[in-house]
Amino acid sequence: MGVGRLPPAGHPMHAYIRLMDEVKARMGIVESLAGRPILDEPFVDEIAALQLRCILELIAFASLSGDRGACADAYTHFQTHSDATRLLRDLETIHPAFYPQPKVTTPLALTRDKFVELYDQASRLLHARNPFAEADRTPLDIAKWLGLIRGLLSIHLARLAGRPEVWLIRLTVPPEGHVHATLTEAPRHDGHAGSPDDSSTFF
Repeated sequence: MGVGRLPPAGHPMHAYIRLMDEVKARMGIVESLAGRPILDEPFVDEIAALQLRCILELIAFASLSGDRGACADAYTHFQTHSDATRLLRDLETIHPAFYPQPKVTTPLALTRDKFVELYDQASRLLHARNPFAEADRTPLDIAKWLGLIRGLLSIHLARLAGRPEVWLIRLTVPPEGHVHATLTEAPRHDGHAGSPDDSSTFF
């Protein structure tokens, strides 16, 4: 996966932009799976579930990427369990603003409750089905989940752990391009960002 112009390696947004670029790449993989006639639905769902779970983990941990210590602590705790509700609670303790905020509030964005729902479903699909189970596993609605992830991330505000700055992140500028980050003022109470500073823009 390539990246466009990145801030210097020591810049707090360097790792975040790389992680968001990886999210885009993984979303492309999931999108390419939808409707593929060469694979049976269960196999498509299992491959998509793996990518979607990785995307969720990237979303959850991305804002800690500027703080090596906080990121290491969070990963250490997460490796002892795979519970999404507990993961989000632990991350909020470390960094209350860890979850990305859509620039404009919309019901078509992945909420924390939906995050947990998708994480749990994806995790179940990564295990072989119980041959004695009465019901098959619930099919994965790939288009629905991709839409909610796009609604959350396409244009969102991010605040890195231990940093006061708020960044406006665009995942698709243009759609085939790389992640675009602009330093903004602190978000207003209406959820919108202040005026961007073009001198602190990275692609």
